[in-house]
Amino acid sequence: MQKELFVKFVPDYHLHSQFSKDSSAFLEDYCRLASEIGISEIAVTEHFTLYSLDKNFSGFNYSNFIKEVERCRLRFKGQVTIKAGIEIDYHPVFEQKIKEAIKNWDKLDVVIGSIHYVEAKSALKSKIKNKEEAEHFVNNYFRIMEQMIQSGICDIIGHFDVFRRSLGKDFPLKFYLKKAEKILQQAVHRNMALELNTSGFKHGINDIFPNIEIVRMFKKYGGKYITIGSDAHHLEEFAVKQDKAIIAAKTAGFNHISCFEKRQPYLIPL
Repeated sequence: MQKELFVKFVPDYHLHSQFSKDSSAFLEDYCRLASEIGISEIAVTEHFTLYSLDKNFSGFNYSNFIKEVERCRLRFKGQVTIKAGIEIDYHPVFEQKIKEAIKNWDKLDVVIGSIHYVEAKSALKSKIKNKEEAEHFVNNYFRIMEQMIQSGICDIIGHFDVFRRSLGKDFPLKFYLKKAEKILQQAVHRNMALELNTSGFKHGINDIFPNIEIVRMFKKYGGKYITIGSDAHHLEEFAVKQDKAIIAAKTAGFNHISCFEKRQPYLIPL
C-alpha cells in the first residue's frame, strides 16, 4: 500500500483579487479557502502600475482595497491572518511618481517589486529566440532590477527570473547566473526578501521563479528572508505547487520563511 504524503501549507504571499484588473478572484474567497485547507496567513498583493499600456493601469483603488481587507479581517478573525500588499510594476522612469503615490499608504504590510517590461517589451510573453537579443534583454532586465533594489521602494523581489517565460527552453541557466550574482548581493545588503514564485508551473516552465540555483546563491551571500507565493489571479491557482517551493527552500538551506507586518519582516519555521 502506497504511503500517503503529508502536505504542509505555508502562507501564500502573492495573491491578486478583485482589485487587480486581470484577476477573477475575490479576497473573501481566498480567505475562505485558506481557512478550509489550513493556511493561517495570506498576503493580498494587488497590481500597482503607472505604465499606461499595462492592463492594470489605473485599476487600483487603495482606499477600497483597505476597506475590504479590514472587512475580511473581521469576518475571518481567528481563522486567517490577512496582510495588505501591492505588487509594484517597476519602471525607472516612474520611480519618483511611485514613491509619491505610495508614501501615504501606511496600512500596507508588504510591497513586492517586479519587472514586467524591458524597453516596452513584456518580460512575460515576448518570444525571444536568438542569443544576441536574449543577452540584451536579460542585461537590461537586471539593470532595471538593480535600480529597483537601490530605490528602496520594495520589500520583496518578485519572480526574480520571470524573463524565462520569454526566453523559452533554449537558454540554459548558466546564461544568466553570473549576471544574477551582483543583484543578489545588493538585495542581501538591502535586507530584502526573495520570493519563491510557483507560477512557472502554469506557464510551461515547470519550475519556480527563481530557479533553485539562484535560491542557493541568495543563501550563500547571506540572504535571510524568503517568501512563497502562487501569484494567483484565479481561485483555483491559490497555493498551487507550494511543495516545490518548500523543497527548493530547504534544499538551499532555509529553515524559515518570512512574513511581513507594516513593512517589517519576521520569520516563521518552514
